[in-house]
Amino acid sequence: MQLSIIICTLNSARRLEKTLDSILSQNVDDFEIIIIDGASNDGTIDIIKDYETKFNGKLKWISKKDTGIYNAMNKGVKMAEGEYLKGYLAYNDLEFEKTHKLDILLDDISEKIDKEFKTYKDESAILTE
Repeated sequence: MQLSIIICTLNSARRLEKTLDSILSQNVDDFEIIIIDGASNDGTIDIIKDYETKFNGKLKWISKKDTGIYNAMNKGVKMAEGEYLKGYLAYNDLEFEKTHKLDILLDDISEKIDKEFKTYKDESAILTE
């Protein structure tokens, strides 16, 4: 798997479906979605459950109270299996208008990986508060 997309949510039912539909519309399928939910009580969990089958095993999620956005992102990093990580601090950061947006993102990551950054699945990737 090439890309792990981490989405942190808390009572995000109002916009989460649009975000997930946007991801489903992409023409790239070499990714996983990791949703870290902070114990929502507005229907967010029901939406996540509904989308599990639509992602054909590419959606992993947990819902548990956390201590903030960085704690949630760290949980997502630990769950990630992709070669590259892309974290979104807000679920609506990930509403793609075009079906090739993930293609562009993956190309951009590949070009920049040696020049600007590397994402490791170890302590160097852990965010701090």
